[in-house]
Amino acid sequence: MKRIFYFIILAWLTAAAISCQKEKPQPALANISIQIEVQDNSVPVTNALVFLKASAIEFPGANTTVYDRSDTVSSVGTVTLDSLFRGNYYLYSAGFDGTDSVFGSKAIVLTEANDNQLIEIRLDVSK
Repeated sequence: MKRIFYFIILAWLTAAAISCQKEKPQPALANISIQIEVQDNSVPVTNALVFLKASAIEFPGANTTVYDRSDTVSSVGTVTLDSLFRGNYYLYSAGFDGTDSVFGSKAIVLTEANDNQLIEIRLDVSK
């Protein structure tokens, strides 16, 4: 009688364990793009460099070797960075506005709402 009781308990625990398995999380997709417009007093800054640091919520500093990606702003003052994951990022830009060196930085957060989108971001720089 005890064997039957233990067998029933074991069968019940096995069934409960199988039915309670968690779903495997879906891997995050790098499907977000950002288009950054670098401006000084609403005037596009061409040929500036833009640096991107992932998993950052505070300014990483002006040492550009700590950044994960970089690109040069086009002749119209924009640069597009593709294949980004959801998360926290920090942008830093350094360039020349024709008269002076200009710098600027900005924190951004990409969320599920940004999936499969091109996000337009204005990055203001100044002396």
